[in-house]
Amino acid sequence: MKICNAKICVLASFAISGLLVGSSALAADECLDDCRSESKDCLSESREMFALCTEGFGCGELRSAFREACFTRDRDVETCREAAKAIKSCVSPCKDDLFDDLGTCREAMDVCVEETCGVESPYKRLLDLLSRYRR
Repeated sequence: MKICNAKICVLASFAISGLLVGSSALAADECLDDCRSESKDCLSESREMFALCTEGFGCGELRSAFREACFTRDRDVETCREAAKAIKSCVSPCKDDLFDDLGTCREAMDVCVEETCGVESPYKRLLDLLSRYRR
C-alpha cells in the first residue's frame, strides 16, 4: 500500500484543521498537531529504514556506478541503461518495504485523527486514490 508523499499528508492534515470551528477547534488543533508530529516521526523513520536497507544491499556503490555511466558528456546509452536496471533491481525490495512502512504511517495518522481527535479523516479518500498510482 502506498502512502502519499509527506507534503500531501501534512497538507491534508492542515485541511482537517480548517474544517474545525468553535471553541473545540483549539483542542482539536492541538490533538491534530500531536498526530502530525507522530506522523512526521513515522515518515522520518521509514526513510531512515529505506536508507539502511539500500546500504545493506550495496545500492550505494551501484548508485555511484549509475552516476558515472549516465551523467557524463560522452555516456554510452547501453551502459547507462544497464546501470539504471542494476540500481532499480537493488532498491526494489527496499522500495516495497518503504511503501509498506509508509502505508502503516498513513493508517496510524488516520487512527490518530479519527479515534484520538474525534475528527473524521476527509483526506482518507484522497490518499486511497493516490495509492492507486503506487508504481
